[in-house]
Amino acid sequence: MRNLLALAVLCGCAALAQAQIYKWKDANGNTQYSDTPPPPTAKAQVVNVKTTNVTSVPATKQASGSAAAAASAAAAAPTKVTTLDPTACANAHKRLDFLQNATRLRAINDKGEVEMLDADKKQAQINLTQADIKKYCEE
Repeated sequence: MRNLLALAVLCGCAALAQAQIYKWKDANGNTQYSDTPPPPTAKAQVVNVKTTNVTSVPATKQASGSAAAAASAAAAAPTKVTTLDPTACANAHKRLDFLQNATRLRAINDKGEVEMLDADKKQAQINLTQADIKKYCEE
């Protein structure tokens, strides 16, 4: 009887592990991922997570244009502190540590394809993350 109960619990866990992941663009044009369906107004697609085995810290959205231009714009633009956020601050510090210590970085582009980041794109991500640290951690 105990074995049957344990088997039932394991089957329930396996069903939860097969949850669908949805991908869609929100009203601001940001790509969103969730295991819950998006709002009815959003056009969503189901992501096949079995074929996607990229492990990384999530990237911040870059402005249009080249990575070097985005990096210089982020560094030159004065950052206005809107709110201090301890969680976002901790996440930004983790991402900065990850970016500075990683030797080969990969990211998912707008088409959903995996691409390797060259030195310029890596530096652009570091600059964007440092701007996030100023925004969420400092007064």
